[in-house]
Amino acid sequence: MKTIVCYPIPFNLWEHYRPYVSRFARTFKQYPPGTDYELYVTCHWGEPIDQLRRWFYGTRCKFVPYYRDGCDIGSARAIASMIEEAFIVGIPTHAFFHREGWLARLVEARRKYGPHLFAAAGSFEHGPHLRTSCYGLDAEDFRAYPMEVESREAATEFETGQRSITNFFRSNNKACVQVTWDDEQEQDEWRIPDGIFRRGEQNAMLVWDRHTEIYAKASDELKLRLSGLADGIIVDSNGEKA
Repeated sequence: MKTIVCYPIPFNLWEHYRPYVSRFARTFKQYPPGTDYELYVTCHWGEPIDQLRRWFYGTRCKFVPYYRDGCDIGSARAIASMIEEAFIVGIPTHAFFHREGWLARLVEARRKYGPHLFAAAGSFEHGPHLRTSCYGLDAEDFRAYPMEVESREAATEFETGQRSITNFFRSNNKACVQVTWDDEQEQDEWRIPDGIFRRGEQNAMLVWDRHTEIYAKASDELKLRLSGLADGIIVDSNGEKA
């Protein structure tokens, strides 16, 4: 089964997202995926400019037009609708890489567990869910998700709502697996390892994003609160459960 990485570029907000796109392309080359892949760059409300083509030169990149409002989730699902059989890995515009072989770990977990849901981070904020900062599932399962994703609100629901992709997989008795560099964890173990999302150096995570950056730059007090939210608890200024 081939692996397709889906990466969105919102040209309608190009000036805001331009630095993120540049960083993604640079770190994608600096820290290669470590396994065979195809990179589908979805172009939201615009066409790839020459500068963008230069950034992605040397990658197995295909630029795909996307003229709808489903954000990163909607465009990744659109790719899944085009491909009969593939492991689809969705990554948002602000994600970036810090270690080689990040995709190889996801593919390894897919081979080990079968057609389940995988992600680089699990969180209990707003309820248990695998974060869509880097997630993978079979195209068939993506197509089977019952809700249309044609708005930002629907994309948020897909990640953290009652109709989340995590709940969809659980309702079908499928595993929701967090994949770290050295192991995999199902829901009851998501928040146990060191170095996970909003814990320590976050170096167990395969992929970083703007929320990992916010945590890394936060004060000790704010880190306690953010980590508590990811654990599903509220922490006060003294580090105690509220």
